[in-house]
Parts: sequence; C-alpha cells; structure tokens
Amino acid sequence: MRDPIPATLIYNADAGSSGRLRPPDLFKLFRQVQVQLDHRKTERAEDIPGVLPENGDPVVVMGGDGTVRAVIQALRGRPNPLVILPGGSANNIARSFGLMKRPIPEIIQGLGDPVRRAIDLGRIRFPWGESAIFVEGVGFGLFADMMATYDPTQGKSLSRGLQTLVDEIGKQADYRTRIRVDEEEFEAHFRLVEVLNTPAVGPRLAFQPEARMTNGKFGVVVADDTIKPGTAIPALIARKFAQLDSVRTLFGQEIDVEWTDFAVHVDETIYPNQQLRAEMRQAPPKDRTIQIRVLHEAINLWLPNLSEDHA
Repeated sequence: MRDPIPATLIYNADAGSSGRLRPPDLFKLFRQVQVQLDHRKTERAEDIPGVLPENGDPVVVMGGDGTVRAVIQALRGRPNPLVILPGGSANNIARSFGLMKRPIPEIIQGLGDPVRRAIDLGRIRFPWGESAIFVEGVGFGLFADMMATYDPTQGKSLSRGLQTLVDEIGKQADYRTRIRVDEEEFEAHFRLVEVLNTPAVGPRLAFQPEARMTNGKFGVVVADDTIKPGTAIPALIARKFAQLDSVRTLFGQEIDVEWTDFAVHVDETIYPNQQLRAEMRQAPPKDRTIQIRVLHEAINLWLPNLSEDHA
C-alpha cells in the first residue's frame, strides 16, 4: 500500500449548499483513497495564498464559485493540482466538469486514481491601465448592468437572477461597439456580450452551454437589440440562449472590444468603478480597446475517474 498523499483542505463554512459534508467527514473519506488532509482555516480570500503548500501537494477546495475562484487565483503559476468539491449555490465551475451529477463521497472515491487535466483562465486588459484574471467569464451590457444591481451576497438564486435580468431587458438600454474574435471583426449594436470560459455565469445563467475550460477557446455570445424577455428567459432556462435568432455565437482565443462607456463584469467584479467611469467620460482614453486573451492550461486539476462525466 502506498503512503498517503498529503493535501491541503480549504473549506468555506459559509457557502450556500445545505447538508454538505464537514471537514471530519472529508478526512475519513479521503483516507479511504490514501489522501491525508490538512485543514487550513481561512477567513477571507486574502488568506488563501498564505496557506497553500509550497511543495506542489494537492489542494482540495470545498465551497462555491467565489471560494473556488479565490483558490484558482492563488494557485496560478504553482504546480499544485486542484480538487474541487462543490459546496455553493451556483457551482458554475464544478458544473463545467459534471461534478454536480455525483454525491461528494462518490467524487472522492473516484479520486483514488484521478484524471489529470489542465484548465484555462482568461486575462482582460482595459484601456485605462487596469487588468484582471478571470475564471468564468467577462461581459458587457445587459448582464454586467444586472450584476451592478443583483447582489450575489444575498445568495445566487436562479429565479432572482432571472427576474433581475427581466428588469434590465425592460430598460431598453443598448450599446454600439466593434468586436474582433480572432480574425473576424464586426460592428455590433448589442444588448449583451459575454465572453465565457464556463457554460454559465452568475446565478447559473447558461449563456453558452458549449463553452469549455479545457479547449483553449472562449465561447462568445452577442445578443442584439431585438432580444426580448419572452424568448430570452425561457431560452436561458432551457440552456438554449445561444440558439436564439437574436444571438450570434463565436469561439476564439483573442477577443478585442472597443469600450464605449459601458460597465464590464469580470466574474463578479464590475469595472470601471463609478469615479473612474465619470473621469473617463470627461477625458476618454485615445485607445479604447479592451483585450481578452486565453491563458491556456493555466491550472492543474484532478478530477474523479468517472469518464462519462468529464468527457
């Protein structure tokens, strides 16, 4: 029998999933697959880099998308493999790998001989000098405006998210910009643009179910000004938003977007802040290009050996 593999557990006790396993239960289950967990307590995302193992041992995270994103950000540039145990309310990242289809004990059992993958991240650079790394996606227009209104700290409710989206569609705000996806460039009079690394963002809004975190490309959806709540909301629920006549879909590694004074969501953070946005209305940057690029195979991932779930 091999010696147990040491691994660090990062556990969000405040995430939204009910009835989930606690650290002592996880210790027992991981021992069955020869993994010895060490629970490192963290109070906030800023604590995570300080508890990560320096020797490349695995990191197990149990929590929602916010916790998983914080761990991924801290692991960038490190060799440590990541194990995700879904424990939030939306779990967009875990859903990307079929991890919601199995109970936690079965996921852990499948880690006895894990499937090793590398997942993509994204980088966005703004014309005013800021930059950020993202895990799920970035977007402009309708959903970014919704994120400025929708408070994810109140819980990621799909129904509340859809209602907020309905409210935003009803405001009839639209934008005009130029977009380049790899070699294809076009002008868009749009209500929504989403550049996606995961199929869904926010409260499980699946704008592009074909997006993958492992293929080196983003899924891009552009909804024009003819989109209506009566068709958009049922399509989102049915995971068919990208098939709407009012939506254009593309896939690419390099996306450039002309910024024309709109809010931008980067995962769940809104850019620019209100003060900066007001300043740039008075003195807009000469170059307005937002650059979005794939960081291919940026994070090592261990998945349970359940091949039908992560094909």
